Amino acid sequence: MVRERGRDGALPPHLALALGVGRGEAVPVKQAVLRHGPEVRVFNVCVGDPDELVILRTNEMRRTTHAYLLGRDGKLRKTVYFRAGGQPSTVPSTAARGAFAAELRFWRHPH
Repeated sequence: MVRERGRDGALPPHLALALGVGRGEAVPVKQAVLRHGPEVRVFNVCVGDPDELVILRTNEMRRTTHAYLLGRDGKLRKTVYFRAGGQPSTVPSTAARGAFAAELRFWRHPH
């Protein structure tokens, strides 16, 4: 549904490179955005490869973002974390697993 009806957007170059979905350029996506106070959740489908999905969870008050790269099968492939203006750092899958599972539940049944 996001792929067909989502709004046009782009993953920023530094994030796309850190996730391995780009080569230092912005990556076009279709996206769904949900906001609740300072929390912003974004579900992205890469336009060039719709099997690459990126879930973002940003806290605008803290200026932090967790980004989860997954495939259509729903399996976590990579997680990065960054603060606004900073460089993304990779989060080990074992450390990201619980938060990622919560994001999957959220997007399967958004409130």
